[in-house]
Amino acid sequence: MSKSRRTAATDFKKTMYDLQRMKVRLRIVAAGTLVGFLGAVGIYFDPEEPYKHFIVAAGTLSGVVIALLIAAAVDAATPLLPTLLAGAGLGLLFSTPIYLAKGGWLSADAPYVVPTGIVSGLILAPIIRALRR
Repeated sequence: MSKSRRTAATDFKKTMYDLQRMKVRLRIVAAGTLVGFLGAVGIYFDPEEPYKHFIVAAGTLSGVVIALLIAAAVDAATPLLPTLLAGAGLGLLFSTPIYLAKGGWLSADAPYVVPTGIVSGLILAPIIRALRR
C-alpha cells in the first residue's frame, strides 16, 4: 500500500472518530438544553414576572453549561455514586454565582436557583454517563 493510501485511510478513520464524538457531544448539549428548559419553564406560572423569556433562555443555557461541565468530569467508567456527586457539586458550583448575583438571601427569588442547579446536575449526570458509553 502506498503512503498516500495509508494517509487517506488514516484520515478517514480520524474523521469517523471525530464524527462519533461530535454526535455524543450534541446529545449531551441536547440533554442539557432539555433539562435546563424544563427547570426554567415554571416561570410562566408567575403572572407578575415581566421578563419570562429571558429567564427561560438563561435557565436553558445554564442546563447546557452544567451538562458540558459534567461531561468534562464524568467518563463512561465512572461509578454511579461519584457521578451523582460530581453532578450535584457542579450544579451547585454553577448556580451559586447566580444566587449571589440575584441578591443572595436578601432576594425573594434567589433561594430557588441553587436547588434547581443541584437537581439539574443530579438528573444530567447519569444521563451523560450513559451517553458516554
